[in-house]
Amino acid sequence: KQFTVIIQAGVNHRSYHNTDDEHDIRSMLFDARRNPSIGEIFFNGVSIPADMDAADADRLNRLNRFMEAELGGDYYIPPLQQADVRVAHNDRFGIHYDQATVDRISAKMIRHVTGSDF
Repeated sequence: KQFTVIIQAGVNHRSYHNTDDEHDIRSMLFDARRNPSIGEIFFNGVSIPADMDAADADRLNRLNRFMEAELGGDYYIPPLQQADVRVAHNDRFGIHYDQATVDRISAKMIRHVTGSDF
């Protein structure tokens, strides 16, 4: 049986500027593509809140563009529009989406991968 894998990156480590996101993702993709039990690999584009620091948002936008180019349009799940992205009001780190945003992201992933609503 082959499995479908959805890679979901987050904003947790957005300020770790000494890491190489593309290298890490390439390594993960290389391993996943070599695994015979994995059929399809999707990337869920990182949804970026409007109030995120510009440098951090740019870094995540670069990651999204890289993954779209790497996997192609059919296997790249576009992020939500910024107007639809909210961080939980009680999150002192400013990195965790609120429940409504999580629900929108989940629904978008399911629609993209399965072609239907759940």
